[in-house]
Formats: sequence, C-alpha cells, structure tokens
Amino acid sequence: MIKINKPKRPPQKLLTSGRSQTRALCSEYDQNSQLYKNKSLVVNANYYNHKSVKKLLKKVQHNKCCFCEKDQTDEYGAVEHFRPKKAFKRSENKQNEYPGYYWLINEWRNLYFVCSPCNTSKGAIFPLANEKKRARNHHDDITLESPLIIEPTIDDPRDHIRFSKEEPKWRTRKGKRTIEVCSLDRDDLTDKRREVIRKLETWKLMISEFSHKLPPALLQKANKYLHDAVKPNAPFSSMATDFINE
Repeated sequence: MIKINKPKRPPQKLLTSGRSQTRALCSEYDQNSQLYKNKSLVVNANYYNHKSVKKLLKKVQHNKCCFCEKDQTDEYGAVEHFRPKKAFKRSENKQNEYPGYYWLINEWRNLYFVCSPCNTSKGAIFPLANEKKRARNHHDDITLESPLIIEPTIDDPRDHIRFSKEEPKWRTRKGKRTIEVCSLDRDDLTDKRREVIRKLETWKLMISEFSHKLPPALLQKANKYLHDAVKPNAPFSSMATDFINE
C-alpha cells in the first residue's frame, strides 16, 4: 500500500445528486430508525459509482488497487466504501450489524478504487480499536473512531506495512488487521509480486556485481528500471522500495 493523495474537491456528481441522495437517506433513517436496526437502507450506486468518480479515483491511484497495489488497467475494479455502506462486521467471524455507514455513501473521503479480490475479502468487515466509539448513525461523530484498517488518504501505509521480498510484514496492529482483512498475503498476489521481484533481482544484481563491465547504455537502463519501480504509478511500488533498499 502507498499513500493516496486525492484532490480536495470531489467530482461534481457527488456534490449535487450525491448530496441529495445522502440527505434523503438520513431523513429516511430518522423517520424509521428502529426499522433499520435489523436491515439496511435501500441505496443505489448511481452517484458514487458514476463514471466521473471512478475515473478520478483511478487517476489519483495510478490505476492501482488502493489496498494491494495491483495494476487495474486491464481489470474491472470497483468503487469501494472504506466504511461499509449497508452493514458492517466487527470482524471476520461476526454477523452483519445494521445500519451501515449510509450517510457516507457519497462521501469523497470514503471512496476508493479497489480490485475485486480485495473488495470481496474486505466486504463489510470494519474493525475498530474501541467498539464503544463506533458511529451508528449520521448523528454520531466518526472522528471518534479509530479504524484497524489502514485508510490510505489519512494514514501512511508504510508506517504499518513493509515487505520482505514478496511477503507483506506488519509493523503495527493496524497493519496486521489490514493484511488479514484484505487478504494481502493471498497466493495470487504473492505470485504477481514474485514476478516483479525476479525482474528487480536481475537488474539489481547487474548493477551491484557487474556495473564495471556493463556498457554505459545498459547500466543506464538498469538504473532507470530500478528508479521507475519505486514510483507511485508502478505496481507494488512499496514492495519494490523495500527490496531495492534491502
């Protein structure tokens, strides 16, 4: 994971139709609050999933999943709600609780671009350090919450997760739960990261062991490859940074 820098101004669709929808949901909850203790409010994806929202999220995330950093240029991906919109689960083995964070359905800060496996793995799971401070409706203050999943526009993910070659290693409790909840150590990711590591190993060895024998053009190419591998737009750039600095 890497830090994500979103523009402060959301896409226009969220500011207009999205806010209208949010106000309607909040009004619906206030009129039927007891009903929604056991069911979710009816929501639609017309605004948070609008093409303008998804396009901007993909751009600021360099076409990468916000959690695993896998390139999504040729994959479908989805708009993910960091705080789940319909219902939430305190942990993997708990049941859904209602309502979800319906009032954040079109909130710019709450939206990310995510790959399908990470989206499926995380689902409605949203653990907190202190459950007593969870916001249960739009009258509560979410700033009192302390999520145990990395929020990449707020947290610096590298404070919480680093890599040993292709393996993610947690440094904090939040890093550990993020790896678990999003399955950041799943086999398909490990295989893709390993492919990147093999290429990095080749170029790194070429520089460290044979630089004095290499033609200048090839040495320049090797250095450029390693330099580009740690840029934000490179797949698994956080892993690459740790491997190159090893």
